[in-house]
Amino acid sequence: MLEILFSESAASSLKLAMTHSSTIATSSAVIGVVLTDKDGGQPTKEELAAIQKKAEERHRREWESAVPIEGSPCDVYSFELGWSVGAIADDSIPAREPVLRELLGIFPRQGNDSAGDLLARAAANLQTVRARVAAGEGLRLWVGPWPDDWCGASWLLTQLVEFSPCGAIDIVELPRYVEKGGQTILQSRSWGDVSPAMWGLYLKNAQVYRLPALMWRAAAGCWRTLQQQNAPLRAVLNGQLVSAGADLYDGHIRAVLAEMPEEFNEAELIGRIISVYHLGFGDVWISLRIEEIIRRGELQVITAAPKDKPRSYHRILRKTSADKG
Repeated sequence: MLEILFSESAASSLKLAMTHSSTIATSSAVIGVVLTDKDGGQPTKEELAAIQKKAEERHRREWESAVPIEGSPCDVYSFELGWSVGAIADDSIPAREPVLRELLGIFPRQGNDSAGDLLARAAANLQTVRARVAAGEGLRLWVGPWPDDWCGASWLLTQLVEFSPCGAIDIVELPRYVEKGGQTILQSRSWGDVSPAMWGLYLKNAQVYRLPALMWRAAAGCWRTLQQQNAPLRAVLNGQLVSAGADLYDGHIRAVLAEMPEEFNEAELIGRIISVYHLGFGDVWISLRIEEIIRRGELQVITAAPKDKPRSYHRILRKTSADKG
């Protein structure tokens, strides 16, 4: 069965989980540790060695108690194309280039290169997946609460609808929580947040259901409707994928902004928004909407970010008089 994810980090984590599951009792890995003290100084060699040892021990214990997950890393395919954002009237992979470049533009060093890499991998993956589905292989779609997952699933099913019916299609929904060692572990925000050692446990607790051929075609029909509407955003509201305006989340951003001091680090604002709301928008979209608020004159940029640093995490903003009230 083909494993389909809509996040590069999630796909990499699942591949690692499958690789380790075959030797789960003796799994080992290289663990890196990066830290500084509160004044930005470097730790001593002894302190670093102690932290490294602790991290390796925690990693070992996680794998010893891990639930094995079946499957091969060769069957894992990712389509991280940000389908919840931007125009989708043309839903070909090359047409996503301007949207991905805008979304990744806050990362000056790797933004353009990352967009090109994502597009190339997605195109190659789609070609392979189409061939394997045409040959009768089934799919397992891993989706979380984020609209990118559901948009990605609807888009992919549309690209494959000509092969319906074919092999089985299973939907795996990210569980709200999992139980481990008598403790409740709260839901991760996305499959990309799940550590490799936890995939088997999450799958064990996940809701998995078979998608009938009729629902496959219905998902494709929903995607075609969204294409016709071609709104700036797609969102999941009351369990349904719908079109939305670019300002859909602005009220939530402004609610947190109202609690910030007159001057603040933009990174702190973004962090607070993410910690308060779990509605399916991430730091990149928040950054773009903050840019719009700046353009409207409601915020001023006090200190600019260095040219080689993400602007959203390295500058100070100030509220204008219009926004203080």
